[in-house]
Amino acid sequence: MTVDQIALNHFRNYKSASLIPSKGTTVLYGQNGVGKTNIVEAVHLCALGRSHRLQKDSDLVQRGEDSAKVTVKATRRDGSHEVSIKLCPKEIKKKQININNKPPKRLGEMMGHVTCVIFSPEDLALIKEGPSFRRRFMDMLLCQQSASYFYELQKYNAALAQRNAILKTLFGNENHKSADMLPIWDEQLQQAGEVIIKKRLKFISDLEPLVHENYDYLSGSSRESLKIRYRACVEDKKDIGQALAEGLEKSRREDIKRGTSNFGPHRDDIIMHLSGRDMRSFASQGQIRTAALALKLSEITLLTEQHDEAPVLLLDDVMSELDMQRRGLLLKFISGIQTIITCTDESDFPKEKTDMRVHVILDEEGNAVLG
Repeated sequence: MTVDQIALNHFRNYKSASLIPSKGTTVLYGQNGVGKTNIVEAVHLCALGRSHRLQKDSDLVQRGEDSAKVTVKATRRDGSHEVSIKLCPKEIKKKQININNKPPKRLGEMMGHVTCVIFSPEDLALIKEGPSFRRRFMDMLLCQQSASYFYELQKYNAALAQRNAILKTLFGNENHKSADMLPIWDEQLQQAGEVIIKKRLKFISDLEPLVHENYDYLSGSSRESLKIRYRACVEDKKDIGQALAEGLEKSRREDIKRGTSNFGPHRDDIIMHLSGRDMRSFASQGQIRTAALALKLSEITLLTEQHDEAPVLLLDDVMSELDMQRRGLLLKFISGIQTIITCTDESDFPKEKTDMRVHVILDEEGNAVLG
């Protein structure tokens, strides 16, 4: 897959801009805060329907404007694809999506038109921070692999929100009449949760050998062995549905006391061990960077195998996090993959290793401009 054009209107600090990236490596360079990351954020928005760094879509609209629009045109093996997203925070329909100039019936229909892998400094949190970062990593990749996973995740989150709303009304009183509604939502969580856990288990099974191989490649040595496993909320992997039903019922009294749901795949994690030791406890900064990058390179491989073509790779200000050896190995790995890179120092990349360079600056009014 190649991205042919990225168009922005009142998106972030861009009044209007259009970028036709190289089919090889495009470097966006400029000072901090000028808007380089906003370009890769726009691609991610059109791939997954959300920003990779912000929760509120309203924050993506340029200050003083009522709406913003992002369009990404791409070419896949089956032809041309166009995803356009208009953000309208003040309107009832706050996000308007068009795929090939038609609104989709369901949001999941946008998955697979534009596929991307993004690596940014925030991704170091995959290794050293809490489980939510690693669950998000799993969910974002699985949504790009399968629209059915996206729909099951939507179902699960909707049921979880309803269950938590009921729990908040109970205030520790398990005899309150609202408690009668919990089994209904438990059944919804069980059905969607079973699908989610099964797909995550398969995902980690596919990912683990790739991560191990890529860590060895990036570290230049096989002395350290990186292993990952999925820590699910259920121990019984043969009958996950039944195990979920039992777990939800068992946790109900404690959930009522706490006012929230404490059992389910929304609490699961990826456990990462380097040479048999938990990386969160002892890993150095160099090991953390290498492991995070190994995860991202493995993500490229999985998406390429799934779609029979590579995704676009978005490297957002990560070269400063890597030493010269790992920079070289990374550039070698991504050869042949369309890549958009942001950096502050143009000299981070040898000219012979890049196909296009774009200087991002601010005009007199503070708007980002592609030079």
